Amino acid sequence: MSNYIDPYPENAKLAAEKGYDRHLYLEQLGIPLNRCGVNFLDNTDERYQDWKEFKNLYNVDPRTTWNLNDAYVQWIYENVKAYKELAKNTVDLTFAEIKIEGETYTQLQGIDMILTECEEFFKYDVVANRYIVDDDVLVNTAKKITNIFIKLLPYMWW
Repeated sequence: MSNYIDPYPENAKLAAEKGYDRHLYLEQLGIPLNRCGVNFLDNTDERYQDWKEFKNLYNVDPRTTWNLNDAYVQWIYENVKAYKELAKNTVDLTFAEIKIEGETYTQLQGIDMILTECEEFFKYDVVANRYIVDDDVLVNTAKKITNIFIKLLPYMWW
């Protein structure tokens, strides 16, 4: 018996039908399943089998490279969110400290800053069902989350 309960069974059905990957953390933010990861193209596309074979060999879905800007922010969000959830019972997330613009923050505070920045980006971009038209928003978000993540990176293990 699984310890995980799917709060969006309708998305499970849609994922099975369309060949989509699930992205529960993004779905919880209200991002439609077809805007998560590489789900903008489904299994009805004639190239689907080629993408699947490439992914099986390289563990990289080639569709990610079409939309690497959004994929990067989504990857950071999903993986940092999962780290926070999985590591909280093993790691004291308040022990390690990082400096950002002269201020000291705990690892947990840095994690939360990354998640907040990503969520704000998604409100502007994905949840509003539009793609970035203002490169400054994407660049500024990517800079903020990357700069924090780089400082957290030595502590991101459990």
